[in-house]
This record gives sequence, C-alpha cells and structure tokens, in this order.
Amino acid sequence: MIPGSSPGQVEVYRRRNYFLNRAERLDGNIGYLEVRRFFGLSEDALAAATAAMAFLENADACIIDVRYAPGGDVRMVDTLASYFFDKVTPTLATYSRSRDETIQRSTLETLPGKRRPDIPVYVLISRDTGSAAEDFAFLLQQTGRATLVGDRTAGAGNTNAVLGLGGGYSLSVSIGRTFNPKTNQGWEAIGVQPDVQAPAPDEVDDAHRLALTALIEKMEKAGSTALRTELAWTRDALDARRKPPAVDAKALQDLAGQYGVRAIVFADERLWYQRQEGAEKIPLTTLSATEFAMGDGQRLQFVRTGESRELRLLNADGSHVAFPRAR
Repeated sequence: MIPGSSPGQVEVYRRRNYFLNRAERLDGNIGYLEVRRFFGLSEDALAAATAAMAFLENADACIIDVRYAPGGDVRMVDTLASYFFDKVTPTLATYSRSRDETIQRSTLETLPGKRRPDIPVYVLISRDTGSAAEDFAFLLQQTGRATLVGDRTAGAGNTNAVLGLGGGYSLSVSIGRTFNPKTNQGWEAIGVQPDVQAPAPDEVDDAHRLALTALIEKMEKAGSTALRTELAWTRDALDARRKPPAVDAKALQDLAGQYGVRAIVFADERLWYQRQEGAEKIPLTTLSATEFAMGDGQRLQFVRTGESRELRLLNADGSHVAFPRAR
C-alpha cells in the first residue's frame, strides 16, 4: 500500500502506470520516455520505472519528455536521472529553512538496471513542466548530461508549506530551495531555460533530429560508413515528413505497378509498398520524384532502364537489389 493512499487511489495509479506514460523506440534506435509525473518510490512505481528503463537500455540515444509533468517526488527524479551516470555523482543541493540545513544530493550508488552514461540525452520541457520535473531537467542540464529542448519551465523551484488561515484562505510560504551548489543558481520564478528553443508541438521531432545528428557525427569519427548512411537516411526521412517535397501526384501515380512480386500502390495521394500479394501496405515517405524512404533507414529508388523502369531497394553499404517493372 502507498502511504496515505486509499485502495481506490492505488488502483488509479496502477492504471496510469505510475505516470510513466509511454516508452518506445524511435527510428534510428532513439529511445523515448514520456513522464507525466515523478511518482514516489513505492515498490510498484519503482518496478514500473525499472521496466521502462529496461525497455530503453539498448537505445543509442534517449529522449525524456517531461513537458506535461507538473511535479512529483524527488526520489523518483534521482532514480531516473541515475541511469545516465556511471558512478555516484554530486548533483543538486536543497536548503531547508526550518532546519537551517543544506543537503547535498547525488546519483544513486545502486540501480536495478543497466546504466547508460555515454549516450546522448535530450529532455523535452515546456511552460507546463513544474517542480520535481523542473528539478529533473535542471539536474541533467547542470551536470552537463542532457540537452534541454522546448520552452522555459514554470519556475517552481522552492519548497512551499501551505498554512490554513481560516475562512477558506490559506498561505503558501517558501521553506526551502533547490539549487546548483557550484553556482548557487536555481530556477524559482525564472524557470529552467532550454538549450534549444523549439515550438510546440515540434519538440519531439527537433530532439529526434538532434539525436540522429549526434549519432551521425559519432559514426563518422568511428569510420562506420554504413551505419552513418543508415542514420543519415533516417534523418532525411524525418525532414521529409516534416516538410514534404513538392512532387506532382501524377508523377507518383506513374510509378505505381508490379515489380516482380512486389507492388507499388498509389492511394490517398501517396505511394505504398507491398512486399507480396496479401502483405501489409507500408507507406512511403517521398524524398524526391524518384527516391522514397520506408521504415527505419531504408530507401527505395525508381530508375529508368530503356523503355521500362525498375525498383531498387538500396542498402546502406552502397549495394542494391533491382526488380524490373512487370506492368
């Protein structure tokens, strides 16, 4: 049982997965986690957080979305943040006025899962990001562990106590503050500032593109040509979905047909790929009048061959497989 919660409340928390709203893998092997609130460390909430981070443990970069998180429990903040550090690391400090005491926080020494200290991390923030969610973003920004993308946050950096005054009135009094002990900087009233300003609702795509670009640069340094090409293709497809190139519908329709057992179908003003009859139709993203993206780092090209045309499935290593048009 969660202290102070009724059985009905516990069931609500369970059905909301303790406010860990969504975990998925984006194209290019970018992990994404949406946190709607930093829930307290009950046994079930910790299990949900562990499962979410386990799902993301093979990602090459990670996006944590706290745009709609109004706050929560700092213990969950420290737990999730610790996955991105390889050792115990001092982070923020909290001053308590009642005790006249400053407590230095650190990442956790032990975690129920795999740490990812070397991957790029991006945190999405907005005007609706408050309190403990701001703490999470500020912690990762101030330690140099994440790039913040979006808009400045709400600015709820102090710990408040609410005192009843009677007659339906109450008074909120600041009793503490959280800050970077190296700079004495906090975020009360001013909010946590993004490193990259991004308008809603483009924050996810902007962070996705930043992550792909960082991985492309990493692959260039490592000399991994094929993987760099695959990531670049993924980024091209993301850009084309956001701002489609102008290609006449008639030109697209002319590409439709049967290419061996594979079919290219024109429907709903776009092209679809079908591997064989009866298979699922996969939507193609138009890159140009002759090149199209499909799925994660995959590319198709239509090439004129004399009086006919062929479909080429391009590979990131520079090779391709060709299918002549049957009709």
